[in-house]
Amino acid sequence: AITTPQKSWLQVNNEILNILGYSKEELFETTWDKISYEEDIEKDIDLFNDVLSGKINNYQVEKRFVNKDGEIVETILTLSAYKQNNKIKYLLASILDITDSKMKENLLVQQSKLAAMGEMIGNIAHQWRQPLNALSLVFQNIYFSYKLDELDDEFMDKSIKKANLLT
Repeated sequence: AITTPQKSWLQVNNEILNILGYSKEELFETTWDKISYEEDIEKDIDLFNDVLSGKINNYQVEKRFVNKDGEIVETILTLSAYKQNNKIKYLLASILDITDSKMKENLLVQQSKLAAMGEMIGNIAHQWRQPLNALSLVFQNIYFSYKLDELDDEFMDKSIKKANLLT
């Protein structure tokens, strides 16, 4: 796309129209800052102003736009100044739609979190099984002592102390 220092569109290609969902006429009736995602405007305007003031000649930034349907479009915006007689004549903007990549990235992050949570739950279950297994052995000893008619007060006291150590 080609834009003016006043943020108006001078020329756009079909890909930008497809990304943003506007017709050429609709896009030319607005400025790019008006279809920018509100939280991204300040960062973009600061960089844009740095280009206008001559501090930098170009920049690239991840930026979200709001398309005609109100959906957020994740993009990488690259903007360069075209100067004539050391004065900015227009700005060249390239917009790359990375919405699908961002969705996949977010999905991978969610999957990673779920995997970590599953591992943590597995570790907790393992930590619970160890004392429960030991407690089960104490109960089995009591049962076999009872069956063999060897269960007495001393054996019961020792068994209860072992069980209490496990809790």
